[in-house]
Amino acid sequence: MRVGGSPHHRHPPRRRSDPVNEHDERLAVRGPRGHPGRQGNQGNRGEQGAPGLSIPVRRALVFLFILNVALAGANMLWTAHLVQAGNRDRCAYILADAAIPLPSAGPSREWEAAFEADARAHAARLGCKQGDHGA
Repeated sequence: MRVGGSPHHRHPPRRRSDPVNEHDERLAVRGPRGHPGRQGNQGNRGEQGAPGLSIPVRRALVFLFILNVALAGANMLWTAHLVQAGNRDRCAYILADAAIPLPSAGPSREWEAAFEADARAHAARLGCKQGDHGA
């Protein structure tokens, strides 16, 4: 018995790195082609069809266009909703952080004071109001 296949297998097993083996290449080769025969009668030319798209195809295209616009609008509304919810959450965090009372001012509290001032400025830029974080 051979390694890699049964004794009744005619062709050697493919190696993983060889996508086409010799047997496949022989199948793809075609023999010589003869001379083409005479072309038959093509018949009479039919009448010219109506130009443009048919009515059902036009309606389908209009429907697909309207569906595309409607889905794009729904996507914009949903994205705006998520952004507003994120802004409300951000406002709640910033206002809660800025509301933490700091101990008396001193040299060791300068960083906290600067952070609180930055948080309050950021809340003002976002348009956060003190009552927003509860909503």
